[in-house]
Amino acid sequence: MKTFLFQFVNSYIALFYIAFIKAGQINLLGIEGGEYCHDLYRFDVKVDALLEEGGGVNKYCMDELGSYLSYIFTFSLALNVFLEYIFPKASHWYAVWSEESKLRKIFGSGAVPKMTQYEEERKLEPHEGCFSEYNNLIITLGYVVLFAPAFPLAAMICYGACLLEMRTDTFKLLSNTQRPRYVGAQDIGSWQRVLWLISVIGVLTNMALIGFTSTYFHSLLPFHILGFEVTTTNKTVFLFVCEHLILLGQVIVSDVLPDTPVDTSIQRSIVKWRAKAALAAKEGRPPKAKTVWEAAKMSGSLFGDHDLGQPKA
Repeated sequence: MKTFLFQFVNSYIALFYIAFIKAGQINLLGIEGGEYCHDLYRFDVKVDALLEEGGGVNKYCMDELGSYLSYIFTFSLALNVFLEYIFPKASHWYAVWSEESKLRKIFGSGAVPKMTQYEEERKLEPHEGCFSEYNNLIITLGYVVLFAPAFPLAAMICYGACLLEMRTDTFKLLSNTQRPRYVGAQDIGSWQRVLWLISVIGVLTNMALIGFTSTYFHSLLPFHILGFEVTTTNKTVFLFVCEHLILLGQVIVSDVLPDTPVDTSIQRSIVKWRAKAALAAKEGRPPKAKTVWEAAKMSGSLFGDHDLGQPKA
């Protein structure tokens, strides 16, 4: 968690600065006249003229945020592919070439046989573990979730990148790295809390981007919804209510939808029970099916019309 907090600040601090500090005309650096988002085609235009042009909001901050996000997002994806596919292969090739060169200098070019498969695999990079994999995926997800209004296309790009990630990870495990050591885990651990934290912060940042950084919402004011009029004076209250409703919906969905599908839970129960039954039978104490639940598991059926809740006597 501590490492991810550092990665969070390191990855998103510039985007938060553009989205809220720069767009809000907050002069943290003490620059004369303040720092603001410029029109790249009219760079010398002052901030007062830009605010008047956007109706009180600098519309070029959203453009700058979207451009910066698109650049850093696509570069991050390309860098991940390079580090997972190209770099390990190049590193392995260099390690093999370096070892053979050293042997040729010692024994001569004709006395050095080609490395066997096992010797070449020994030169592969050690597997770096699951931490970096989770870290890269969640940092990429953060670009999509935290700043969705600035770069809506990021969701589709991220989906394609995840499909590509599945293939590159497979190739890396099979060909580009040494076999990783087996490590058991019940679930993804603290990464579940990280995903929850990003989803909550994403709701806050997206509502703030829509309400204060983007000019689209400002151009709709005033408007009526469910009998209430939303104006520039009460838009903060409206955004606050919408944000709480979204968070409430997030909690409801999290509680209602199970983390594991029912069919998967049933099959897991069957497999676990059969393993215990096989062990008990080997020890000469075969289990007895005292309930409908156990009888269904012993027969290997999918429970048919039986109740899937508590076992019945």
